[in-house]
Amino acid sequence: MKTSILIDNSTYFSFQGLMEGGELDAASLYNATKFIEALVTVDELHTAPTSCWEPDAHDTLFSIGVCRQIVADEIGYSNLSEIFTKSIQSALRDISEPTVRSMLGIDNEIYGLCLPILEELKRKAENPINFFDYYSGSVYITDANSGAKVQRTGSGLDPDAPRERHLVQYLLRTNVAMELAAATNNFVGMPYHPHSHRTNYVVDKLKRERSRVRFDPDFLLRCTSEGVAARNRELSGSFGFSESEAHKPLIMTAMSGAASREDILTRALELRDLSEARLYRKFVAELMNAFETGDVQARVKAEHDLNEAKAVLMRELDKLYGKRQDDGIGILPEMIGGAVEEITSDAIQDMDPSDSAERVAAKLAGKATGVAISRIIGSKKEIAGKLKGFFIRRRIAFLLTLARQDGGNKGINDLLRRSFGQELSHEQMDLFKKMNG
Repeated sequence: MKTSILIDNSTYFSFQGLMEGGELDAASLYNATKFIEALVTVDELHTAPTSCWEPDAHDTLFSIGVCRQIVADEIGYSNLSEIFTKSIQSALRDISEPTVRSMLGIDNEIYGLCLPILEELKRKAENPINFFDYYSGSVYITDANSGAKVQRTGSGLDPDAPRERHLVQYLLRTNVAMELAAATNNFVGMPYHPHSHRTNYVVDKLKRERSRVRFDPDFLLRCTSEGVAARNRELSGSFGFSESEAHKPLIMTAMSGAASREDILTRALELRDLSEARLYRKFVAELMNAFETGDVQARVKAEHDLNEAKAVLMRELDKLYGKRQDDGIGILPEMIGGAVEEITSDAIQDMDPSDSAERVAAKLAGKATGVAISRIIGSKKEIAGKLKGFFIRRRIAFLLTLARQDGGNKGINDLLRRSFGQELSHEQMDLFKKMNG
């Protein structure tokens, strides 16, 4: 069981460009942090199909199997035709909304020019083989690093084309990504993480069309990041760093040990390869599978496990920041003879509420070799609660490892100065905060 997400080609190009000496600004940093988040929390990163670019030997993340390009043949051209048609119809519905047009900067004149182009594309999409090259034209509404890459691809769309043509291409490619994410065959149908220049549009669309929302594999990572940021803000007066510096994505700790741009990817892959990270991805895969394909009972259990994980996470962060005393979960291996690793959560579920602590101990002893019954102390409720917390904490231990590396008063620019030798301006910092909001 593996976790997968769909990312824009432009997100990968933006990250790659930044690592190779490209421009550091709010957009490129946002794309880099989102890419690294996916790298450590998801098994496979899929990029959208295109006829204008394919990975080569230079794209090592593809050659080692971390990233994978979806190709048209896997989807099937009949499915592609349906995806193209749905995407164009969705784009037409979107720009009929005044709020969407305002967000995208489409005035009435440009709106009138976009409509016939989209209607023409809808007719062309009936022949998906011919239309695929048209769809693959680059999107120039992007960040500087991705823009430099797409300029070199020599793809169909002229960078000097009229604004309405660029907007149509932006709408087409974004909506195709969303339709790919909503599909349900073996090669697509997964959460979509958009590029910085598409995020506002995608988030707004998900709010309007709630049926598209899927469980996101970085949900718990975001909870951790927000929890750490909140606790750092509480301490900001004592440690003397600003609220904007306290507000940083937790995954930026992946950069904390990097002395240069080249070291960032190495550090991220090291984090990805930790046993804790692999166990966390397995837990996330179980949650995703239950939410996506499970029956009602499986979904209810997944919802319970997710809520339990969030509760344990917040308690552990409180302990890390000195706001809560240790609850004894850490001494469980000693309490039950060191065999807690062998006890499954099923053993806890099997407990009868009327059982005595001694009977609970006996049942657990049958589940784990070498458990010393006499060493199990406390009531059944205490044992069960601590065991549940222990199992959950093992699964989210990777997030707590990141939290411990946070560095507290090391803000965004502190990390950027070390890795990039430069920092974000106040204006770019505010923009980066807004993107992460």
